[in-house]
Amino acid sequence: MREYKRAATLLEKLTEKKPSDPDAFRLLGEVKYELKDYEGSILAYKSAERASKSVDFEILRGLTNSLVAARKPDEAVQVLLASRERLNEEKSIRNGDGTVRSTEEMTSGVDPIQVELLLGKAYSDWGHISDAVAVYDQLIASHPADFRGYLAKGIILKENGSIGDAERMFIQARFFAPEKAKVLVDKYSR
Repeated sequence: MREYKRAATLLEKLTEKKPSDPDAFRLLGEVKYELKDYEGSILAYKSAERASKSVDFEILRGLTNSLVAARKPDEAVQVLLASRERLNEEKSIRNGDGTVRSTEEMTSGVDPIQVELLLGKAYSDWGHISDAVAVYDQLIASHPADFRGYLAKGIILKENGSIGDAERMFIQARFFAPEKAKVLVDKYSR
């Protein structure tokens, strides 16, 4: 109903009563973001992150967006690099019987490609275009059949005037994109 101030008040009360509920803090972060209270949003998302037992993509995306909106893209990059490291560490944790725990079991099924795409965007928002391109190049190298790395690199190249290189990325993205995603690729390639 877009009554964000009322929602914020109610969610603040809820987080006081349920300080270990990451969803309550995540929702508070979303509401504060809508109110353009980016510092309040950052605090709420950081509380959600602490309350969460694993990396949660919705919290990570919200925190990243809030940090970028608060003109703190360098901090957003650091948060994403730490989350990437945490995901990599969790992949290698073993159960007591020597078997490896599944990443989904520990990270709520976080897609590492999404984390990399967020990292590239944060670098781009920070003005570190070459770092963003390097993230996308690494993504393409490690997941050559996934269209998202090609699409992201195409977008950033196009935004920075490398039209020919961007077109090659869009062609690759369209080739690997599932049928339902081809419209998205076409939208950005125009």
